[in-house]
Amino acid sequence: MSVNLLAVLLPIIALGLLVFFGRSTVRRPRSRVASDLTVVVTGVPSAQAMQVRATLGEANIATAMTSRSDNDVDVLVSHDDAQAAIDVLRQAD
Repeated sequence: MSVNLLAVLLPIIALGLLVFFGRSTVRRPRSRVASDLTVVVTGVPSAQAMQVRATLGEANIATAMTSRSDNDVDVLVSHDDAQAAIDVLRQAD
Protein backbone atom coordinates (compact mmCIF):
# COMPACT_ATOMS: atom_id res chain seq x y z
CA MET A 1 0.00 0.00 0.00
CA SER A 2 2.79 2.48 0.86
CA VAL A 3 4.54 1.85 -2.48
CA ASN A 4 1.37 2.77 -4.38
CA LEU A 5 0.94 5.88 -2.26
CA LEU A 6 4.54 6.88 -2.94
CA ALA A 7 4.07 6.29 -6.67
CA VAL A 8 1.11 8.68 -6.64
CA LEU A 9 2.51 11.35 -4.32
CA LEU A 10 5.99 11.65 -5.81
CA PRO A 11 4.86 12.88 -9.28
CA ILE A 12 2.36 15.24 -7.66
CA ILE A 13 5.06 16.74 -5.44
CA ALA A 14 7.46 17.01 -8.39
CA LEU A 15 4.84 18.77 -10.51
CA GLY A 16 4.02 21.11 -7.64
CA LEU A 17 7.68 22.04 -7.21
CA LEU A 18 8.04 22.65 -10.94
CA VAL A 19 5.01 24.93 -11.02
CA PHE A 20 5.95 26.73 -7.81
CA PHE A 21 9.64 27.34 -8.54
CA GLY A 22 9.40 27.58 -12.33
CA ARG A 23 12.37 27.35 -14.63
CA SER A 24 15.85 27.11 -13.21
CA THR A 25 17.51 29.46 -15.70
CA VAL A 26 18.61 32.82 -14.39
CA ARG A 27 17.42 35.76 -16.40
CA ARG A 28 19.81 38.68 -16.36
CA PRO A 29 18.50 42.18 -16.89
CA ARG A 30 19.63 43.83 -20.09
CA SER A 31 22.45 46.24 -19.47
CA ARG A 32 21.72 48.55 -22.37
CA VAL A 33 18.73 49.64 -24.37
CA ALA A 34 18.77 48.28 -27.92
CA SER A 35 18.72 51.80 -29.35
CA ASP A 36 22.15 52.38 -27.76
CA LEU A 37 23.69 49.51 -29.73
CA THR A 38 25.02 49.11 -33.26
CA VAL A 39 25.19 45.84 -35.18
CA VAL A 40 28.76 45.11 -36.30
CA VAL A 41 28.34 41.49 -37.48
CA THR A 42 25.04 40.08 -38.66
CA GLY A 43 23.63 36.70 -39.59
CA VAL A 44 26.48 34.43 -38.48
CA PRO A 45 26.41 31.06 -36.72
CA SER A 46 26.75 31.11 -32.95
CA ALA A 47 30.32 29.73 -32.97
CA GLN A 48 31.50 32.47 -35.31
CA ALA A 49 29.75 35.12 -33.22
CA MET A 50 31.58 33.86 -30.13
CA GLN A 51 34.90 34.22 -31.99
CA VAL A 52 33.99 37.79 -32.94
CA ARG A 53 33.08 38.54 -29.32
CA ALA A 54 36.40 37.11 -28.14
CA THR A 55 38.31 39.26 -30.63
CA LEU A 56 36.45 42.39 -29.56
CA GLY A 57 36.80 41.46 -25.89
CA GLU A 58 40.59 41.34 -26.27
CA ALA A 59 40.34 44.95 -27.47
CA ASN A 60 38.23 45.81 -24.38
CA ILE A 61 35.10 46.37 -26.44
CA ALA A 62 31.90 45.21 -24.74
CA THR A 63 29.54 43.20 -26.93
CA ALA A 64 26.04 41.78 -26.93
CA MET A 65 24.39 39.12 -29.07
CA THR A 66 20.87 38.74 -30.37
CA SER A 67 19.34 35.62 -31.87
CA ARG A 68 17.53 35.82 -35.17
CA SER A 69 14.55 33.79 -36.33
CA ASP A 70 16.80 31.81 -38.70
CA ASN A 71 18.96 30.68 -35.71
CA ASP A 72 21.84 32.92 -36.72
CA VAL A 73 23.22 35.62 -34.44
CA ASP A 74 23.98 39.34 -34.62
CA VAL A 75 26.85 40.88 -32.63
CA LEU A 76 26.26 44.38 -31.28
CA VAL A 77 28.44 47.03 -29.62
CA SER A 78 27.69 50.47 -28.20
CA HIS A 79 27.50 53.37 -30.66
CA ASP A 80 30.65 54.83 -29.12
CA ASP A 81 32.63 51.63 -29.78
CA ALA A 82 31.25 50.86 -33.25
CA GLN A 83 34.07 52.35 -35.32
CA ALA A 84 36.75 50.85 -33.08
CA ALA A 85 35.03 47.44 -33.35
CA ILE A 86 34.94 47.66 -37.14
CA ASP A 87 38.64 48.57 -37.20
CA VAL A 88 39.56 45.67 -34.90
CA LEU A 89 37.57 43.19 -36.99
CA ARG A 90 39.15 44.44 -40.23
CA GLN A 91 42.62 43.99 -38.74
CA ALA A 92 41.71 40.49 -37.56
CA ASP A 93 40.86 39.34 -41.12
